[in-house]
Amino acid sequence: MEEEIIFLDRFDEVASVKTKLEGVRSDQAAIVVPIENRALRSPIAVRLVVRQAESLALKLGLISGDATVRRLFHNEGIPAFRTVKGYRDYVARQSRPLTRLSALAQSLRERTDRTVGLVVLAALVVLGIAMAYALIPVEKVVLVPVSEPVSDVIVVKADPTTKTVNYDARQIPARVINLPMESSIQVPVTGKKAMPNARAEGQVTLTNRTAGPVKVPAGTILYTPDNIKFVISQETTVPGPTGSGAKVDVVAVDPGEKGNVDRGKISKIEGALDQQLAAFNEEPTTGGGAVEASVVSAQDKERARASLIDKMSKEAFPKLDSQRAENESLPPHSITFTVLEEVYDKKEGDQAKMLNLKISGRARGTIFSGPDVNTLVDRVWQPKTRAGFSVPPKGYKILPPEIIKAEDGAITFVVRVEGVAVAEMNLDRIRENVRWKTEPEAKAYLARNLSLAKEPKVTIEPGWASRALRVHIVVEGDWLKDKKE
Repeated sequence: MEEEIIFLDRFDEVASVKTKLEGVRSDQAAIVVPIENRALRSPIAVRLVVRQAESLALKLGLISGDATVRRLFHNEGIPAFRTVKGYRDYVARQSRPLTRLSALAQSLRERTDRTVGLVVLAALVVLGIAMAYALIPVEKVVLVPVSEPVSDVIVVKADPTTKTVNYDARQIPARVINLPMESSIQVPVTGKKAMPNARAEGQVTLTNRTAGPVKVPAGTILYTPDNIKFVISQETTVPGPTGSGAKVDVVAVDPGEKGNVDRGKISKIEGALDQQLAAFNEEPTTGGGAVEASVVSAQDKERARASLIDKMSKEAFPKLDSQRAENESLPPHSITFTVLEEVYDKKEGDQAKMLNLKISGRARGTIFSGPDVNTLVDRVWQPKTRAGFSVPPKGYKILPPEIIKAEDGAITFVVRVEGVAVAEMNLDRIRENVRWKTEPEAKAYLARNLSLAKEPKVTIEPGWASRALRVHIVVEGDWLKDKKE
């Protein structure tokens, strides 16, 4: 199948170039980039186009009068030419050996009587060429260019209202999922309160204010000026005449320490008897007491609520996470929980050992596509490098997003990009300048003209040769696979 030529205009960008590559029906094509086009003058833009061609299994070529564009494509392993004719001549040369082999095969089929001889002859020819090629000296050059770290932070927003990746606004699509939940919790109460549990007792002297005896029924109430009440236990008669008295036993009406009153505090009689008798306790009343009991406090209610919401939020994550696709992300910090109803079985101040709480609510999480993040970062990141340095295709990594804001289902996060910038090298120029040089001469040239992290290695094989026309260059570095030419 013949190659296709794709002519770009000055307005074509990476996205439109990738679309045009998808429309190619051949297995080989070349793009013609005019000098006016500025979209393919950065390493990242060229890298994206080359990756698209690789994903389509397309043999790509580059035709341009712009030396910078040719150099960038050449660095990615793409053959680059100034003219369409130069590209087509290259394709013709590449296919010529296949044409000759086809003719040879046809000849062999037509001359079956000479098959064995021709095969042997062909094998000998190939063997001879291989041996001759092996004897031609080759100069192997190993280079490790200078590199330096680069990093950047890109702020990205995942928004449910965004339908496609918006590179200018740095937004990607997202979707919100909701999960109704209901759960309960039981917590021990920690509030304490003194609860009355014993009544004070004592004696009161009743003094007659009349001339005759006064009958005092059991159950008559006596009280202090501050209304602490006591009850007479048994019926009593206070004899006459005026000034006569009788002692009666009294018990506090209410339990607790407030029934322990001082001498002389019990001075009133409930009802008409107050006009006939005077009351006076000559000794303090004693025996009133209280016990400390556990009661529900405001802190108990808050603690139960916080614990249950935390428990439900943690339970929500795996349930929400099960609803995402394989290439999607659900950041745990994007999950919010809304309480719709909460019911306590006790009120604040109620005596109890345990407090039960039931909550009905809704968990909400935001899901976005991880590839969308990578695509956006690859497109918008412009590495800040020194002149003469660039970031190789495999020279950077995208770290996991860190959420800084979540609101109304949209989440804003920062993406840190860390990589390495490498000193750029024109391999064609290097090859021309070390060809036919001795090993010391080649090393001196490389050390003098290139930014290298290590001393260059130059070897000429076979060992008997001191110079070579063939040059094989290997670029090494931890940031990428060995790039060989």
